[in-house]
Amino acid sequence: MLRELLKDNYMQVTFIKKDGSERVMICTLKEEHLPDTSGSSTSPDGIITVYDLENAGWRSFREDSVIEYEVIGKGE
Repeated sequence: MLRELLKDNYMQVTFIKKDGSERVMICTLKEEHLPDTSGSSTSPDGIITVYDLENAGWRSFREDSVIEYEVIGKGE
């Protein structure tokens, strides 16, 4: 569900990092915002890799660490 939402929207995702701290990230998987992914690889099960719009880079988090998520825009 979350992966599908990320493909069509800008999302605010709140999750717990490995070190136990909480992180809020603005991210997406919308094609027009992704750098060249011709050599893209798949993430292991349970890991979601997204493009962090605020830091302009790839980040990942464990799906089971997500506290909440919200669609903050569709962008056209």
